[in-house]
Amino acid sequence: MAHNPTRQTSVDRGKVVGLLRRAHVFIANAPRLLRDILDESMRVEPDIDVVGWGGDAELAVAFDRGQVDFVILCDEADPLTACKLLSSHPGLKVVTIPADGRSANFFELHQRSLTEPSPRMLIETVRAALAKSAE
Repeated sequence: MAHNPTRQTSVDRGKVVGLLRRAHVFIANAPRLLRDILDESMRVEPDIDVVGWGGDAELAVAFDRGQVDFVILCDEADPLTACKLLSSHPGLKVVTIPADGRSANFFELHQRSLTEPSPRMLIETVRAALAKSAE
């Protein structure tokens, strides 16, 4: 089921990041608890929109609508899945989080290990990727 939460933002935070392009994030294949944590953490960020969450079918619909530029792919340790997404969706950014939740990897045109798989780290990774794509 796709989900578009009501946005709650801080005025001060909005002024700081108001010039950045909004990231359209899809949370894929996440267990409910992890999905809720990520959704709650990201929805209060003024430059990040969680455009949906769900499995492969919901992700395909979001892609068809042109709504996704960042995927957080949960319960996935195989980099091949991220590579398949990247090859079929130019400009996409992907973060994979394996089932144990102890690591995360960011994929663009290459893989980079992320030090701490926390909601804050994911938010900062989204912002860094958007800033890079705006250059």
